[in-house]
Parts: sequence; C-alpha cells; structure tokens
Amino acid sequence: MKNTLHIKSEYWPDVTEIPHFIVDLHYERLVYRCDDIYFDNLGGIVPKLLELERTRKGRVIMHGGFRFQLIVQVMPTGGVDLNFRTESDAMFPGKCIIEGCFSVDGEHAATTIGALIGLFNDGDDFVL
Repeated sequence: MKNTLHIKSEYWPDVTEIPHFIVDLHYERLVYRCDDIYFDNLGGIVPKLLELERTRKGRVIMHGGFRFQLIVQVMPTGGVDLNFRTESDAMFPGKCIIEGCFSVDGEHAATTIGALIGLFNDGDDFVL
C-alpha cells in the first residue's frame, strides 16, 4: 500500500464561516481519518508558505489541535519534508498516535508548497 495524505476543505455554513479540513492519511498500513480539523492561525498559513517557497528556508507549522499537525520544512537538499502527527480522539478505544514524514525531492518542492497554498486559498484538494 502506498503512503498517501489527502486534505480537503469544506464549509459548514450553519455552524461557522471558517473552513474545516478533512484529513485522510494512509501511512505504513495505518489509516487515520478526521473530518473536522480546524487549523490555528488560518490567515497566517499562506503568507508563511509563500515565504517558505520564496526563500527556501525555515518551516511552517499547521497546528490542527491535538488530532493533527503538519510541519513543512525545507531540507538542505532543496526538498521539503512534511512531518505529521495524528492522535485519536476519545471515541477510539485507547490511544493511537501516528507520527511520520513524507519527503519531497527538490524538483517537486514548489509544486507541493503550491498545492498547500491552493488548499488554503482556493479550497483545492491537497494530495500527496
């Protein structure tokens, strides 16, 4: 099975005007799905991603509460690592924490960062 990360944005206009995000992760035979992730500092993510793309330095943290976090970090090779952490909620019997990383080569780094920008700016699906 291939490791994949799919994030898409949706709105619940009856609840809030802030988009929520659906995260679907398949990683080393483990599956994590959550349909109501809200990222902290949503308005600040895109400017930080644009700066990361422009300078190719640093990292951007997308914190979605205790259930999902994604860190996009530029590597010395010019590629980017997308480090993630998930944690099951109270409905899961016990606690399941998944931590891992997707590494993207330098020639695909701009496309990956651009896809994340598209997720937050235009509501495009992010698929890795």
